[in-house]
Amino acid sequence: SLQKTANSFGDTVVAAYTATMRVEQLIQQPFNSLGTALSTFSGQNIGAGKPERVVTGYRRSMLITAGFGTLMLAVFALTANYIVGFFVTDALVVEIGGKALLLSACFYVPLGFIHTTRGLLNGAGDVLFAFLNGLAEVIGRIGFAAVLVMIPGVGMWAVWITTCLTWVLTAVMCLVRYKSGIWRKKCLVDLKQGGEIKNA
Repeated sequence: SLQKTANSFGDTVVAAYTATMRVEQLIQQPFNSLGTALSTFSGQNIGAGKPERVVTGYRRSMLITAGFGTLMLAVFALTANYIVGFFVTDALVVEIGGKALLLSACFYVPLGFIHTTRGLLNGAGDVLFAFLNGLAEVIGRIGFAAVLVMIPGVGMWAVWITTCLTWVLTAVMCLVRYKSGIWRKKCLVDLKQGGEIKNA
């Protein structure tokens, strides 16, 4: 796990990792809320036989996600060290945590895309993919960490680079699944079985 990887680099890295994880949890709240809202929205409109409304809602949600992720990157570019300083006081931990937070912020848009796209797919009834996507995320964290720690020069940054690469991998999987249109087929099958299919 990433915690084990962080532990291998000592207490300073562990403290920096813990601080950045706390910030990450806060950042994920808006993404998670948007994904949950989109899941409900998708389920309602699919049930009404209006998948095109789902597409419109998804696109707007993605714009909101991209906007928020970009805004957070801009904010952290100016205040990363100060934000980490709310959680720790050690100067070295703040320095490492600030750089790590800025690195992670560069990938908040893919992180948001994960929540948004999973929300749509869950609402469309494509729950198996959401499970597999979550499994891929776990495997990615383990696999990337194992490889990165062996690359000279990466060192402790493997902890955060692993997270960023995992977000990209998982987001790409979500987007490919969405673009495949399989979620449309699933919802059409469900509607036919329920006898509520309408022209869309």
